[in-house]
Amino acid sequence: MDLPATSRLYNEALAAAKFANQSLEARTRVDYTGSLRRFVEFCKQEGYSNPIQQRFVELPGVVAAYINRIATTNPSQWPVEKLRAALSWHYTMPEMLVGGHPHDRWAVETTADGQAVPRGNPARSAAITQILASLSKAKRRERTPKRASPMSLSMLFKLIAFLQDYTMFNKTMRLWFSAVCSLCFLWNVSNQLLMKKGDIQLGLQRKSRRQITTSSKADVFASPATERRGSCPGRDVR
Repeated sequence: MDLPATSRLYNEALAAAKFANQSLEARTRVDYTGSLRRFVEFCKQEGYSNPIQQRFVELPGVVAAYINRIATTNPSQWPVEKLRAALSWHYTMPEMLVGGHPHDRWAVETTADGQAVPRGNPARSAAITQILASLSKAKRRERTPKRASPMSLSMLFKLIAFLQDYTMFNKTMRLWFSAVCSLCFLWNVSNQLLMKKGDIQLGLQRKSRRQITTSSKADVFASPATERRGSCPGRDVR
């Protein structure tokens, strides 16, 4: 709560914060409470104080260690995201904001006597945000299907040699199968060398658009005499 306790608006702001907290669904509240309870047990086992009741300087590091434990034992990222949401929800409660604690960031301030004082929301610390972003990328890479191994040049030669000796393939099938295998090999090379598909030539030629247009005009404007001459070969029409 950014307002000091001595402000005349402090009680009204506190009531508004409580109203926002009560709007959380009951099922979500139960899930958050369970995540926080397990995190408190983890902190006590490691010799730290109850993070629900008191902030401490090492809190973001403890959260990071607990995230690592959850991530290595669960294939889904949902438990980690639920933990962060539960921590963020808890540290935005009115009773946790008393004293001017920010709700959207984590900071460690140093007093005049050199004592470190933790303030804010540990779930919003830069370290936790970066860890969750990296974990999300890693989980997405795990769900991405792996690409097939590319065909080597030696294997391409073996396939073409096999087609030449195998009697079940006729000449047309040999030609097209060799062309497709070669094209697949070149396509893999293009991924590595940024080869464009226009650089691959298979010996096929087609008329350009200008040639097609010129040919069409010649057919349209052909004279009747030319048509008769073409229909009666060897005869000269005068």
